[in-house]
Amino acid sequence: MEKGYIKLSRKFFENKIWQAARAFNEGEAWLDLIQLARFETSEITSRIGVHEITWGRGQYPASNRFLMRKWGRSEQWVKTFLSKLKKEKMITVDASQGINVITLLNYDAYNSIGDTQNSPNNSPSNSLNNMTDIELQEFITQQ
Repeated sequence: MEKGYIKLSRKFFENKIWQAARAFNEGEAWLDLIQLARFETSEITSRIGVHEITWGRGQYPASNRFLMRKWGRSEQWVKTFLSKLKKEKMITVDASQGINVITLLNYDAYNSIGDTQNSPNNSPSNSLNNMTDIELQEFITQQ
């Protein structure tokens, strides 16, 4: 049964609460991968160290050592966590470009582009979004 989703601005990840030094748990690490993955549909090529890496929507290039430092965990923890995600068919990892490119499977389930079919209450075209301040105040008062 679909329980819907929450909208979470990527600005959340700039907040000092998220940025606080700590060891990430698996849930935080998974959420971090979701927010780090490329949202745009076009591919991008960047130099990471000595490698030119191309990645697209739902992908994120990162070495285990980088994730180890970012998540405050051991390299073994990162390897085990990524292996678990692969086993659960949540990600794939391709190292053919000289660095891991992590692909989040079913990425669109987490970050759909303009899909209002599953979220009419969060849609920008929602009638509440088109109300003036006075109309919105009256609506709230009526509720």
